[in-house]
Amino acid sequence: MNANRLLSVCLILLTATSVFADDVSIDRFGVRATIPPAWKSYGFRASETRFVQSWGMPKLWSELEKASISNAVSISAYQKADITSIDDLVAYDKKRIADILESAEDVSSDDKQTILRSTTKTNGVTYVTQSCYRYHNGVGYVFSFTATPGTFETNLPKFKTFLDSITHFEPLVAPRIDEKMSIIEKATAYCNFGPDRFDDAKKLLTDHLATAPDDLQAIQLLAVIHMRSNQYAAALQLLDRIPYIAKDTLRPKVQFQKAQCHHALGKHETAKKLLQPVSGFYLAHPADEQRFDELMNSIVQAIERKAKEKN
Repeated sequence: MNANRLLSVCLILLTATSVFADDVSIDRFGVRATIPPAWKSYGFRASETRFVQSWGMPKLWSELEKASISNAVSISAYQKADITSIDDLVAYDKKRIADILESAEDVSSDDKQTILRSTTKTNGVTYVTQSCYRYHNGVGYVFSFTATPGTFETNLPKFKTFLDSITHFEPLVAPRIDEKMSIIEKATAYCNFGPDRFDDAKKLLTDHLATAPDDLQAIQLLAVIHMRSNQYAAALQLLDRIPYIAKDTLRPKVQFQKAQCHHALGKHETAKKLLQPVSGFYLAHPADEQRFDELMNSIVQAIERKAKEKN
């Protein structure tokens, strides 16, 4: 196979698997967002009336705090009888953090959203949080970015980019499942409905793989669900089952996911080695190139930080 043909095949594979990339969709609460690949899931909480998921940004050094700090970003969604407007949502959130709230100021406000910046103190540590409040289709949303005073301005632009990626749609009352759907389509519907249906998706895929162990799409989707559940070791065990396309050809998306897992587990050198050979495959589209650069930069910074700590 010549080089041009090989590149075409791999780019097709990269595009075909992008549906399982960094977009997180919660159909039950009608919200979708793009999560940078270097952000590590901190987990989620879900119930009939509330959904909360948070991520940690890559650590960065703060001269003010003299420490390496990971800022946090979260999505909270509420479907409650006493929250029927943005004002209700702001009041609810302020009451929730009243014990640690020191100050709050209005950054901007219109009929679509309200953005507040607040200062809190927990166990003697001061944090700055910028929260965006929205109300759509009977659901209240709070998108928050929390940092220390010394790291806030550095990562605020990344939070604003995250906000730009968010879309809202009509929430679903149940996963869209049709018996004519494939196993992959059903599992994806369960996954997108919300984390409380991840177990349904996992069972569907696990049962399927018991009889079709070589279904690579099922393996990869199950690995993604484990990653979204912060179960990176389990995801790696699955991804390691996916072979190369041919003797000398890597699957770029699988390599990327493996690198994410190793990075999240603190194995940064291994993550870098996995990413380096597939860098060329992420040049076809600016968004793909940005995702690659963000993950590689995070890995390199983690390696440099560990080297400094040793010295």
